[in-house]
Amino acid sequence: MSYDSINARPLYVMLCQSPYDSPVVGSHFTGRLSCQDSGTWYPLDAFLDCIST
Repeated sequence: MSYDSINARPLYVMLCQSPYDSPVVGSHFTGRLSCQDSGTWYPLDAFLDCIST
């Protein structure tokens, strides 16, 4: 997991070791979770497990 911030909001990026990859969940989850003004995480509440590629 890597951490950064955008406009003072936390942003976490999921990283997986080879040969694994982050799962695709619909069109919203791309391996990143960002904190919303409400304090909830978007688009998921937590990271999912890495998957085999």
